[in-house]
Amino acid sequence: AQRLLQLLQPRDVAQRQDQRLAVLPSGLDGLRRQLPDPPVVVADLSQRGASMSTANFIQLFLSGLTMGALYALTAKGLFIAHLATTRMNFGQGEFLMIAAYLSMTLLLVGVPVILVAVLVIAVLALMGWGLERIALRPLDRLKSLVGGQYSWVLTTMGVALIMQNVATLVWGKSSQYSPPLFSASRDNVIKIMGVG
Repeated sequence: AQRLLQLLQPRDVAQRQDQRLAVLPSGLDGLRRQLPDPPVVVADLSQRGASMSTANFIQLFLSGLTMGALYALTAKGLFIAHLATTRMNFGQGEFLMIAAYLSMTLLLVGVPVILVAVLVIAVLALMGWGLERIALRPLDRLKSLVGGQYSWVLTTMGVALIMQNVATLVWGKSSQYSPPLFSASRDNVIKIMGVG
């Protein structure tokens, strides 16, 4: 603490000038260069208004709650899939990615939201059925002859990579615009208690 206080105290110009002169590396002992004065920043939170407004607190609280809910849903999905099949399906995130892109495309075309939800659920069910029949059921028939438990993990990861590449080919790599569900235009922000 003493050293920090000494560094923060103002010095005379000669001391600062000596401190700014440094020897260049790589054997150039005779050459010196000038370094700029280091900025002195003293944090005084009481003067800057370190308090947070209620709207900012609510916004941060809801953002944290949303992120926690996403992590919980991901964990629940893996857990339910493991309970149902006693295996891990690492391709479930890509199924949701396909659902998001498909719903975005259908909404941009002008399909009503309820119909989009029904169509996307039907497509996901069909994809899940296809994954189970084409890729996973043959692994169950072979039991542990080929790869055991790891064959499921590798197969679902391989299907996930295939779905990622198909999505890249169909929708591209650039960011996509998804139309809002609860407002008339893109610029209308729904605010609740000043948060939006």
